[in-house]
Amino acid sequence: MTTFGAPADPFHVEHLFGDNLEELKEKSAAKVNIGGRPFHVKVSFWKT
Repeated sequence: MTTFGAPADPFHVEHLFGDNLEELKEKSAAKVNIGGRPFHVKVSFWKT
């Protein structure tokens, strides 16, 4: 899948992790709520 106009760098969504950012940094994964939907995010998503 390709999304035109999408940023190539995932750091623009870091602010969406909210309170789960510390959990993500400590455990390398966290369930985050983005747009009212839960997502399982691994640290490898935004730390490459």
